[in-house]
Amino acid sequence: MLQVVTNSIKWVTWGYEDYTVRVWENDKLLQIIDRGAWDQIQHVATSNDGKYLALAGGRDCVLSIYRLRMRNMWRQTEENAEESTLTPTTTKKKKRGLTLGLTALRLIAQPQLMARKDSFEWWSNLLGHHAPVTAVHISSRWSIIASGDQSGKLCVWDLNKRFNAVVWQRDSSLGLHYQGDEPPSRGVNLIVINAVTGDIVTCFSTWLNLWTINGDLILAHNTSNSPAQQITCASWMPGPDQTDEIYALVTGHRDGTIKVWRFNHLDKEQRPNPNMTLLAQLQQHRSAVTSMYVSERRILSGDHVGQIYAWMTKEDAEDYAKKKKL
Repeated sequence: MLQVVTNSIKWVTWGYEDYTVRVWENDKLLQIIDRGAWDQIQHVATSNDGKYLALAGGRDCVLSIYRLRMRNMWRQTEENAEESTLTPTTTKKKKRGLTLGLTALRLIAQPQLMARKDSFEWWSNLLGHHAPVTAVHISSRWSIIASGDQSGKLCVWDLNKRFNAVVWQRDSSLGLHYQGDEPPSRGVNLIVINAVTGDIVTCFSTWLNLWTINGDLILAHNTSNSPAQQITCASWMPGPDQTDEIYALVTGHRDGTIKVWRFNHLDKEQRPNPNMTLLAQLQQHRSAVTSMYVSERRILSGDHVGQIYAWMTKEDAEDYAKKKKL
């Protein structure tokens, strides 16, 4: 499996027989991370600034956090040494000693930069789950990590603390009222954090929960009564100039459907009656939607069989058609 490191040309792969995670750049293997897990890594997440890496999954129920450390590689040459400005003493022996000592200091203080080597180093093991972790999202802007497990437990951690970092814990099935049979599993399979507001979306089966950054449940919504429309991926849609003026979420589903939702009445004064409105439903994929990239006016989506589609607003489509005719 593969995870692209945000704001970087690196990518991370896992699923090897030795249970390792490997970091690549330009088809070159940079690093092999051995987490020491009992079984296979199931989930990998990176922060949006590319500085943190989270590894999860397995029977140990541990969430391992790695932090990117940047090292400069230097080359020391005599060409970098500067001329001495100290006044030599009258003794030849002392003069030689001063000169050699000054040259050595200049060589250490002003070396030539050859390259920069980046690598992920272990930062912390977060302990709080009692079932395998199934979903992780890192927000460097809000300095939090949100994780969910197979039992439905949701934990939010402080990214600035190495130990005892848990901020709050919740049952992700809180507030859900099922119509008909309950889903076979309440495990969290997806977490998305809003970079502007810090609100957290958790998904399992066809259900979607919206939480504040402080752990208050805002909304619990069933996106479909059909099990075939289980939520498989999701992404926030940024508003103009990266604001939350358009408070929308895009969800991909197992049957290939893509839905665009708008959250209404989510400010503090109107939150007693929040709700969701379906703005658009896109149907082109014939298999489960597994990944999406969402910008203000466009959506790129990929599915289980490798098909990729680009979606755009009506205005952009008309402009594109005009340019194509020219």
